[in-house]
Amino acid sequence: MSTASQTLEFTTLGPNPYSLGMVTEFVSRFKPFMDFGLGASVNAIGYQLHNGSHLIAADKDTIVGYLGWVQTTEDVAMDWLRFGGLLTPSLQGDVQVITMLAAVDKATVRPLLHSARKRSGLRAVFWQRTYDDGRPAAFHSIALRSSAR
Repeated sequence: MSTASQTLEFTTLGPNPYSLGMVTEFVSRFKPFMDFGLGASVNAIGYQLHNGSHLIAADKDTIVGYLGWVQTTEDVAMDWLRFGGLLTPSLQGDVQVITMLAAVDKATVRPLLHSARKRSGLRAVFWQRTYDDGRPAAFHSIALRSSAR
């Protein structure tokens, strides 16, 4: 499915069983999430729905992308990024660690990331990119300019 960015709508969902089911079903179509145990996925998505730390990309009432994150401190994010440390949430933190990103096509990813960064209002974004072809995971971070917040 190809999606033009001008037709995308971005929104959050309420913390209810219907939203949890929709998002869980959507992300389970994509690697690496299709290989996760149900408990891990449901717990992560439930947390993100409850805290509003997620964003849905929709095209004509169809989910075409999901982005979920954890708000935390820079120290926790850097420990996770550099050493694989435990990613503990902190609602007083000022950085965003993306933990789930699934999209039907590459054209959806950039607008989804951009919208999530603007909506979160946090100072920096961290994420880990995994690959299906056996390459090692790559860790990334960017600091946001104050005009981007």
